Amino acid sequence: MDKSSLNVGMYIIDENHRILYYNEAVGELYPELRTGDFCYRSLRHMDAPCLHCPIKAGKEWENVFYNEARKEWISATVAQMDIPGHGRCYNVQFRVKPKEQDVADLPSVTGVCSDMTELVEQQRELQRQNEHLIHRESISAAALDNMPGGYHRCSVEEGFPFTYISDRFAQMLGWSKEEIATLFDNRYANLLHPDDTEALETYREMARHVGHGNVYDERISRLKGKDGYRWIQNTTMLVDLGAESFFQGTIADITDYVEKEESRQEELNRAIRRAELASKVKSTFLFNLSHDIRTPMNAIMGFAALADLRYREPKAVKDYMRKIKRSGDLLMRIINDVLDLARIESGKFSLEAKPQDLRDGVQGARDMFAESMARAGLHFTTEVQVSDPIVLCDDLRMNQICINLLSNAQKFTPAGGSVLLRLEQTSPAGQKGAEYLLTVRDTGIGMEPEFLTHIFDVFECERSSAVTGIVGTGLGLSIVKNLVNMMGGSISVKSKKGEGSEFAVRFTFPVATRTEAAQVARYNADPTDFSGRRLLVVEDNELNLEIAREILVNMGFSVDVATNGADATDMVARLAPERYDLILMDVQMPKMDGYEATRIIRKMKDAQAANTPIVAMTANAFEEDRQAALAAGMDGHVAKPIDIEQLKRELSRLL
Repeated sequence: MDKSSLNVGMYIIDENHRILYYNEAVGELYPELRTGDFCYRSLRHMDAPCLHCPIKAGKEWENVFYNEARKEWISATVAQMDIPGHGRCYNVQFRVKPKEQDVADLPSVTGVCSDMTELVEQQRELQRQNEHLIHRESISAAALDNMPGGYHRCSVEEGFPFTYISDRFAQMLGWSKEEIATLFDNRYANLLHPDDTEALETYREMARHVGHGNVYDERISRLKGKDGYRWIQNTTMLVDLGAESFFQGTIADITDYVEKEESRQEELNRAIRRAELASKVKSTFLFNLSHDIRTPMNAIMGFAALADLRYREPKAVKDYMRKIKRSGDLLMRIINDVLDLARIESGKFSLEAKPQDLRDGVQGARDMFAESMARAGLHFTTEVQVSDPIVLCDDLRMNQICINLLSNAQKFTPAGGSVLLRLEQTSPAGQKGAEYLLTVRDTGIGMEPEFLTHIFDVFECERSSAVTGIVGTGLGLSIVKNLVNMMGGSISVKSKKGEGSEFAVRFTFPVATRTEAAQVARYNADPTDFSGRRLLVVEDNELNLEIAREILVNMGFSVDVATNGADATDMVARLAPERYDLILMDVQMPKMDGYEATRIIRKMKDAQAANTPIVAMTANAFEEDRQAALAAGMDGHVAKPIDIEQLKRELSRLL
């Protein structure tokens, strides 16, 4: 096997010997391996933990030492694993994190296995040679020079002076035999890295076995090479001949193996750090989200209870209702932010470009924030300077960008400050459209320069709302950034602590044709008089049905109701040859859903009934839901909770 093609396998086990993670290289060796398996069963086919495992009973660590150069704890144990069906041998070096240095939820032990088949074969060859040794002089220098690996022999005296080194040993390190003798006093200990004291202690311990037979050792250490320290797989044997004892062994340069393993280990460490950070950020987000949802919910439930207590006081009840509405709007924005982010990250988010008057968006934002800005003691102004106001864009998402930016400006600007919303056209209409600049500027608290570098990241808030009292999930600006990117625009921010912030959004939009502009004018016209119009509401939820009926009756409609799609189709069929002026159809209902009911109505023989305008009125509020409604044969889509003004415009468009 070519060394350059070797893959370093990595796996992580917890303190109970269960596998938490393994990389692709390990997966190729063990196709049946799964996370959660016991390592000794799946990797070694054993019924109990391996003897070499650093994890022992009581969760204590054994046979580990701190490697100063690598800044990590390493097991002194190196295990060999023969992979069934592969005919190859893999060495495993463990990286451990002792109990007292553990961090919650971090893996306990990392095993790094490398294909050492060639090295093992070298070791076995050396052992075969040793078995035939009667005396060291029986092996000629020529034979030693041709042995696999770099052969060396040294005395058991302190420092372990060499008595013989092969040419290959010297070549592996880049030295000549003379240089090793001159520069390192011809001693093995002087070649070792200063931090590899574990190796020296092991050899000293082996030397103390003189008179007790042969002792074998295998370890990874570093020897000084001409171009720096080299990682070495060292196989050493204490040969005890009674009258004479000495060390002999072979070395193999595994620097490439180690560097590859280090690179993969660092990649794994980075992945762990990213996972830790993501987990921490999401935990903080969920904490803030819980707080931010409960804040408006507390207001809704509290003011509803107060309205019930003071139902005889119309002025107080009206004030409570206004506050309930405001809290409901805030809660809806929080929910929409969470749902929008989920759809953006899943790739299910889409835009719908249609004719839109940009001035209406600015006016709508002004109407939405004027009262709350005034109540907060802020001076709120809007400016519009455009010569081509009607363009093709997703008006809903443009409004969302404005709302999120203005909401931030309002939240972080103290009383007495000012907020500016400005829209200007920065280039005349051309072949690709016209360029526009949307600016939101405030004189608020501003932001630290460090926060600006990740202001558009998901879940980011400079400080928790639980601390500042300012409600926010940390999703708004991330959503704005994603929406701007999807529209082909760009967003930038300038801010100074204590002075305020300015967000600048640049877009290029196609300018609408005269026909498209006329559509916008019709859509924005005063709502139709609905007096005497007959309308069917199909809704299975009793509370939603009551709300819809009251709203429509107040608009002037005569309202019939059905609680499922099957009843709705029967009512439409029975009314023929007359027909309803319009049907408001829920989607998810028992017996028959709104899509199926619409398809049945469209196939009715009576043309009047089959062509009845149908509008989806549903909690399925995403763009794909609107498209599904149109595909089923509906003529429009209104999302719950019902926005009365939007409902009026949609009904006016169709009637």
